[in-house]
Amino acid sequence: MPYKSDFPPVEISSEPYPPRLLSALWEHFSECPERIALINSKEPNTDFVTFGELYVFSLATAAFLQNRGFLFGDVACLVMQNCWEYVPIFAGIGLQGGATSGANPYFTQRELQYQFNESQAKIVFCSETCLDNVIKAAKGSQTVKTIVLVESGHSKKPLNQNENQLPFGVIRFGQ
Repeated sequence: MPYKSDFPPVEISSEPYPPRLLSALWEHFSECPERIALINSKEPNTDFVTFGELYVFSLATAAFLQNRGFLFGDVACLVMQNCWEYVPIFAGIGLQGGATSGANPYFTQRELQYQFNESQAKIVFCSETCLDNVIKAAKGSQTVKTIVLVESGHSKKPLNQNENQLPFGVIRFGQ
């Protein structure tokens, strides 16, 4: 027997989610520009992001995807642990009309390759702990064209000139 809630039905929105998210971010930013939206629990004093920064990162991610030829209906795969960068990446993908395919960061190379091929992911955002497996899995995928390294806690910091070079074809998020 179905259970009926005592509460009124939730109104179903006709507006797509990404623009609603951006609108909410902008509203919070407008009220208090320094208001913190998300905090990294491992480094709460140094790794946090404001609503305004989330707004800008979301638009920047959408622009990056557009410049890479990411079109309406394309798929981006996220292979990363929980981090604040997930929010603007998810929003940016949605703003481009794309779909997000989340992959467990503990997947093996074979499992990642299967997910890339099944979802037909064109771009993969991954954390540093997953990079080696993602690179190997992407080599066996016909659709993955771009890999973006998301270094949680470093996305807002400028790189040193002597920063280690990334493997060919890998782009650093936030730079």
